This record gives sequence, structure tokens and C-alpha cells, in this order.
Amino acid sequence: MYCPICFSEKTKSIFKNTAIDIERDVMFCEGCNLFFVFPLPTTDELDSLYKKEWSWEYGLDEKSSIIRKIFHLIHEVHQKFIARERANYLYKLAPNQMTDILEVGSGNGAFLREIAKYYKFVRGIEPSLDEEYITEKFQIKRETIDDSLVIDDQYDVICMYMVLEHLANPIKILNTLKNGLKKGGHLIIEVPYSPYKEYESLDEFELCKVFENVHLFHFSRKNVEYLKKKLAMTLDDFKVIQKMEFIKGYNVFAIYPNSSRRGLGYKFISLFNLLILYARGLARLSIHKSADEFQTKFGDGLWIRFVLKK
Repeated sequence: MYCPICFSEKTKSIFKNTAIDIERDVMFCEGCNLFFVFPLPTTDELDSLYKKEWSWEYGLDEKSSIIRKIFHLIHEVHQKFIARERANYLYKLAPNQMTDILEVGSGNGAFLREIAKYYKFVRGIEPSLDEEYITEKFQIKRETIDDSLVIDDQYDVICMYMVLEHLANPIKILNTLKNGLKKGGHLIIEVPYSPYKEYESLDEFELCKVFENVHLFHFSRKNVEYLKKKLAMTLDDFKVIQKMEFIKGYNVFAIYPNSSRRGLGYKFISLFNLLILYARGLARLSIHKSADEFQTKFGDGLWIRFVLKK
């Protein structure tokens, strides 16, 4: 099996992931340090998965209505806070109010609502929308990345937050987005971060905290550098952000039905973990403190934000 980023054949299985649908291997690439799921789901499998597991209901079944309500309340507050932090970063990168911005994977529009207070041209695409959302300030179209909103040389900034790790063809997607940028435009990406050095010393519980989820890829500095070269873009910024820790042996993704950890007790513990995760993440974001890339512990629940310039 070759790596989908650097195409190295030096890959090996390190964990079995059951959170996606069928059991899949989590592979580690020795060429670029990428962690990825194998076999990668097809487009139809991903569509089915996200409609069932990662849509507005976040995969919670009807028997878990109380958990669902609590989850949504926490998630909504968290999304608003995260949107504000992302907006503050964007204002520094692109202070011109006439900047033309596209967000890919807009969700419920929290980020677009925030930046529409400042920018004049704000658009988003979200394929899982039930209905398109259009206001005087901004619009969210029910479209995929390959559809009409991503037009060559149209945008100053394209943002993709916590989306790329869910897509089976990251290089193709990023090439499409690159083509949608004006010359000198910026691509802002957030993806899960997994430093590779410690994984061999982790037990099954520790590996579960990181890999028992619906992420197809876990990134680090080395494979982001590979992406930069393949796209022929400049890496303008790279930060490890939002440090979030888990209770040992449990995982917030136990809240999803396909998790190997079944039962209502696991779901409540998962929800409690989620509260701690968000609280610690928000505390770090509130003081705009980045994690040190070389001092982070594997499995701490980190994300990276990197900026590519065309």
C-alpha cells in the first residue's frame, strides 16, 4: 500500500479503526510521517457516512435525545468561540475589507457569520445542507468543492477548517482550491495533528484516543511540507493549536453509534470528556497561545493551522 501524499510504499498498519463503518487499518507512512486509513472509503461510502454519523445530528440515535441536546448546546457555544478566534487570525492576514473569501465546509455558518461583520464578499459551500442559506451579508451554497463556486482566480482567501481530514483525495482537493485563488492568495487549512515520534510506545487505549474516529488522515509538519511542494505553493505559516486532553482510556467519539465502545455509560463518559476537551481548548484559545510543535505529547488532541500562498 502506498501513501496518498508522498506515494512511498514504506507503510505499515498500527491500529484497527472501527468508527468509520467497516474495520479499517490505520497506516503509518515512514516516508512523510502521515497516518491514514486503509482502505480509504469511496465517495458513496463517505456520503453515506457523513449523512448518518457526522451531519447535524452528529450520529446520535433517537434513544440518546438528552445527550444530543447537551452535545448540541456545548457544540454551538464552542463553534461561536472558535469562529471568533479564526476570524481574528484572518483579520491580521487579510485586513482589507474588500477581500473576497470562500469557506469550504461551512457547517452551520458560524465562521461566515462572524467575518461577514467585517468583510464585504463572503461565501461558503456545504454539501450536507438541507437548504441553501442566503442573506444580504453572506451565502452558503449546497455544493461540493468541484462545483461552480470554486472558479479559477476568483478568491483572495479560501478557508477549510477541519474538513481535509475527512476527504479521500486531499491533493486533488487542494489543487482545485489553489486554482480558485488569485495570484498571491492564501489557503488557510486546519487539520488534526499527530506527532509521529511516540506512537510505537502507546498502548491500545492511547491509540484509541487518537485514531478511533472518522478522520481519514492525521497530519504533521513533514507531510504538510510534501503538500506544499506538490502544490508549488509557499508555506506562510504553521502552528500547532488548541491543546485538548482526554481522560485515559476513553474517547469523545464513543458518543457515535459505530464506535467499538458501546453502551449508554460510554456515551455519558464520552460527553463528559467532550466538556473537558472544549473547556481546555477554549482556555488555550482565549489567550491565543499556540502549542510547541516539538514539546507536544502524542494524543493530546491537537490541530495544526497552516497557510499556503499561491
